[in-house]
Amino acid sequence: MVNPMNALMSLQTEIFNGIPLRSCAAHPSLKMFYDQPNGRPRFTFAKVESQLIKAFAVVAITETIQSLPCVNLGYAVPPEYRQQGLGTEIVKLSINELKAEFKRNGVNEFYVEAVVGVQNIASQRLAAKLLSANFEKIKDDVSGEDAYYYCLKVQ
Repeated sequence: MVNPMNALMSLQTEIFNGIPLRSCAAHPSLKMFYDQPNGRPRFTFAKVESQLIKAFAVVAITETIQSLPCVNLGYAVPPEYRQQGLGTEIVKLSINELKAEFKRNGVNEFYVEAVVGVQNIASQRLAAKLLSANFEKIKDDVSGEDAYYYCLKVQ
């Protein structure tokens, strides 16, 4: 598993250095950065106020599921902004923004997957609420740690 908090902190540094973020089309209060590390499209979404990230989500295009596009979702909220519903908000808005972006490109269905560490109770609750109450216990390919796999078909 990649820790999304590390990516959040990296983006925070880049915001201070002047990286250009654009307002999202479907949700103008949400900021977005698009890039293609390793040749794979990645969308980074952030709720930013006064150059400070209050919530963060990143989705990277991954392998297809049942011939439909799939994105891997990671999300994080800095400790000082937790317990305010910002994690739920950023995930909902990010999925809605992706849905609008995919629809503009002729894609009406896709999957969102998340791999959550067994120790990360808050992220498990969020994934169960927004992606699926059902999950699969897996061994994470990246870290080798035990994790839970959540998947949602978005239509």
